[in-house]
Amino acid sequence: MKLQWAVLEDWLKKNNPRLWTDLNPPATDEKIRDFQHKVGISLPPDFITCLKRHDGQKCQAEWLFSGYEFLSINNILL
Repeated sequence: MKLQWAVLEDWLKKNNPRLWTDLNPPATDEKIRDFQHKVGISLPPDFITCLKRHDGQKCQAEWLFSGYEFLSINNILL
């Protein structure tokens, strides 16, 4: 998962800097623990890895995944 993120980030920096800067900073371990507690499940390891890389996006650019928003923890909880 880390390699896939590195490749995607490199591509975004070169080809879509607006979307690159739209990505949020990483979610903290505490925020992820609180999220898991609120939803009552343990998140899959790959999803935790994603959240530790970027906690979703700010939604001030197009959506990251083929027309789908990369939701932050806060937006998932809405």
